[in-house]
Amino acid sequence: MRALAVLQDNRSDTVPQVPTAAQVGLKMEGDTGWFGLLAPAGTAPEVVDDVWRAVRQAVTEPDFRARLLAIGFEPIADQPRAFADRIVSDALKFPALLRDSGVALQ
Repeated sequence: MRALAVLQDNRSDTVPQVPTAAQVGLKMEGDTGWFGLLAPAGTAPEVVDDVWRAVRQAVTEPDFRARLLAIGFEPIADQPRAFADRIVSDALKFPALLRDSGVALQ
């Protein structure tokens, strides 16, 4: 497996040899990659809120934050609805991006 690009404005300190999406000609318009915690559909809203509060607390702790930054992740804790909206937005956008880029999935 070979990384084709990083989805951020600048090259990553953890993989400086990998170009940015813009450097390889992809128009990402400030997009970044993400990772997050997901729960099954129908999870009680109060459970989702409890998990979100715990994550929000964790990403403000200096040691945890420093560990994530050291491996190239900028920790944030979006509101659950904002994160869900981001997932939907990306799911709609990335198929066209892959098609337009000429990348062949293998």
